[in-house]
Amino acid sequence: MGLLACFCASSKMLKFQASVNATAVWLNYPLTLIMMIVKNDEPFYIAIIVLLMLNKVCLSFFGAKVRQHLINPGYCRNVEKIEERFNSYTQAKVYE
Repeated sequence: MGLLACFCASSKMLKFQASVNATAVWLNYPLTLIMMIVKNDEPFYIAIIVLLMLNKVCLSFFGAKVRQHLINPGYCRNVEKIEERFNSYTQAKVYE
């Protein structure tokens, strides 16, 4: 789904993919991890679940950045301009 969303440049599909990732990270993986620990599963498979969780977090982080850029292509430039103005304003206040 995420790959298709990237090819189509669809922010709605990327948002759907992000919600699927969030559901996996906050619901499925912890329950699986708890059951694996309770059942004394092998540490290798527990480590795989932990790595999958970290992978989903990274995918969500970068997917949100791409989605924001698709919604508003000037977002990064606007943020830099706002930060420059804020920094110059706070420095002016210090000198007063």
